[in-house]
Amino acid sequence: MQDLDPYPGMHVAPTVVLFGRVAAGKAYELLAISIGHLQDDRWQHLVMTPADGHAWTLAKYYAIQGAAHMTSLSGHPATHFPYDTVNAITVSAIPTAHTLFKLLEPHLELHLAVDHAVLEGGSSIVSERHGEFYAPYVCNGTNIRQLVPTGYIGYPNPLSKYAPSNEPGPNYKPWTYPTAAPDIPSDYGRFLAEYYDTVRGYVREVVAHIAALGDTRQGEEERYYIQRWAHYIAQVLPGFPDEHVILAPGGDGDPYPNLVLALTTYIWDVAIAHGLEHNSYYKLGPHRTDFRIRIPPPSSRAIPAFARKDVLHGWDLFKSTLAFEMFFRPLIVTHLLDAQYHFETPALRAAAERFKQALRVTEQRLADEGVNLDQYARLHELASSIQY
Repeated sequence: MQDLDPYPGMHVAPTVVLFGRVAAGKAYELLAISIGHLQDDRWQHLVMTPADGHAWTLAKYYAIQGAAHMTSLSGHPATHFPYDTVNAITVSAIPTAHTLFKLLEPHLELHLAVDHAVLEGGSSIVSERHGEFYAPYVCNGTNIRQLVPTGYIGYPNPLSKYAPSNEPGPNYKPWTYPTAAPDIPSDYGRFLAEYYDTVRGYVREVVAHIAALGDTRQGEEERYYIQRWAHYIAQVLPGFPDEHVILAPGGDGDPYPNLVLALTTYIWDVAIAHGLEHNSYYKLGPHRTDFRIRIPPPSSRAIPAFARKDVLHGWDLFKSTLAFEMFFRPLIVTHLLDAQYHFETPALRAAAERFKQALRVTEQRLADEGVNLDQYARLHELASSIQY
């Protein structure tokens, strides 16, 4: 946030937020916020605690502002744009009769068109070249776009205004292709991890079918295209298994574990992680996610009282409300449970049906474990691909 140049009358500040987790429960306690203010063209930080009264309240607004911008412009794009590569190479380098293509086909729909519109569309939420009334951010599109590559190349980075560096720090590492759900100690993390395992079980069945083809003509052809597919993708996506390792056997005899993880991650990202982010963020609503702040960040721990109505104006909230309805709200074309896998063999068609049933079992298990699915996402709220 320290690199953004806000509109006149608005302010930004970098924050670092410290939470403590209650040992005997799921709850987290907000303990402290380190917040910056500009002094002699340098960011100086103060650590605020609940004892700091009005300064603490204002610091919380800035922490939420930073989280809102970083979530929607840096973290969330990482569920979109890196996976364009997998999509584009799948549709251009894999025959439509290939098992891998049939597995991924339902998860390719609209993805590339949506991402192109977001990045290049003149009416995109990140364009804001003419102050569109639905763009809620604290600065214009040219400036706000720098948060998007931050989610990919890490931070600090050479693009940074106040902290230029070729070496990113430990907290914002460069993106690499995931081989597991992120370790987030919360119900949110449990949701991601359990659905990742569910998708992996299905993918393992399909990959086992490919492995069982052995040295038949079909088996050789399928492996050839898989290696070519991996070769192309690995040149662009860091961490993606290349043609030399994509079909390496597992130590326990598991057929092609690298292929299983590569496919699992793609399906899980576009169908689960992306949808969960939209659903959970949309349900927070614009009243709890301030993008704009019109009171300068506290430069001391003792500041005078301020009126909450002065933090942002009605016009700011109006723009944010439109953004939530137009861009953050999930608008599903094809639901995950309605995905159609056009497999030719009865065994794979049966595996696809077992997958959908496994998704329902996972949802019920999460509910039984006390996860508030209405706060996150229910199965009928998840799309089969990136469609919005």
